[in-house]
Amino acid sequence: MDREVDRFNLVEHLAVYFLASLAVALLLYEQSQLSPRAGVQVDTLELALIQQAVMALLLFGVLIPVYAWYPKRWAYALASILFAGYSGTRMTAAFTATLGLVPTLDARGIPISDYQGTFYLLSLAAAISYILTILLLKRSYGRVGVGEARNVVHQDT
Repeated sequence: MDREVDRFNLVEHLAVYFLASLAVALLLYEQSQLSPRAGVQVDTLELALIQQAVMALLLFGVLIPVYAWYPKRWAYALASILFAGYSGTRMTAAFTATLGLVPTLDARGIPISDYQGTFYLLSLAAAISYILTILLLKRSYGRVGVGEARNVVHQDT
């Protein structure tokens, strides 16, 4: 069983999902903290649940080429790009929505300097998490090719 998990990089793919989820969650957390103070109604839980479901489906799409019997490097690359693109888009949306609260907070007389430190720290942590996601997908992509080469060698013998 451990060889199957290693062969399909399941641990790495779960780490990819966790890191991408963490990146978006950090930004949604800050948005959920600032939106009530700005008087803006945001259903952060609904946003988080929807993005988690979509990311899980996209991760499943990444895993399909790993388990398939056909040449899979191009399919894995395409699925990885879709997963990373969606994750990046969600991060960008959460970051932009949080930045959009700044004028409203300023207009209400709420000093934003009290929140800048945590916002920048959470944004930096989200960016690092997203970069690690991309690096793990790249590493897994390299292993998909190795798995294909092993399958060809085993089929020839």
